[in-house]
Parts: sequence; C-alpha cells; structure tokens
Amino acid sequence: MGRQITVPAVPAQTLQEEIVGVQHTLGKQVVAHVAIGVMVDTPVAIPGDTPMTPKYKMKSIFTMAKNEVQGYTIEGDDYDELMSAGPSWAPGKKAGKFQPDDLWLYIDKQRAAQ
Repeated sequence: MGRQITVPAVPAQTLQEEIVGVQHTLGKQVVAHVAIGVMVDTPVAIPGDTPMTPKYKMKSIFTMAKNEVQGYTIEGDDYDELMSAGPSWAPGKKAGKFQPDDLWLYIDKQRAAQ
C-alpha cells in the first residue's frame, strides 16, 4: 500500500508514493522500486454484465506522475531484520515473510542517510 507525500511546488501538490515492484533474491537482498504519482478513480466494468447494459464500479488506479522509478536495496543486517520473526516494528511477523509496506522502514532509513 502506498502513502501520500507533499511535494513542494506552486501550489503544493499531494502525491502518492507507491512500491511498484519488488525483487527478492532469497538469502541476499530485496530491491524495492518506488514511483511517485496519483491515485485516479477509474470506472471498471463488472464482469458478467452484458455489453448492452454494462455496470461499472469505481477503482483507484495508480498513475505515475513522472516516468521515473527509484530502487532501494535492502541487504546485510537490514535484510536479516526484514526476514526475521517478530522484529520490534512488527512483533507478530513470521520469519521469512514480509509485506510491501514493511519495506518503507528501510526506504526511509536509506533516504535519511543520503
């Protein structure tokens, strides 16, 4: 799941940051690919409806604001913590498992170090 950020501009814009891809090399590293964009409500046809009387529901779809994706590599001690059971930030987490939202901690850590 993404998160909202405010981008300084005239006027300031609230955009969405999304992890758009994850590459996991077992036992070594996880690479998170992050893009900035907006969530757009788009009508989507409900399956099973006839073309003569289609019914739609609204679905939020992520649309990139720039054609740019940044990669963040999680390895070493950070990888070991990510793959561990019950780290301090997720006490009920099982070993060897993670969710995309778990990666924000390490992305933020890398950004702070830059």
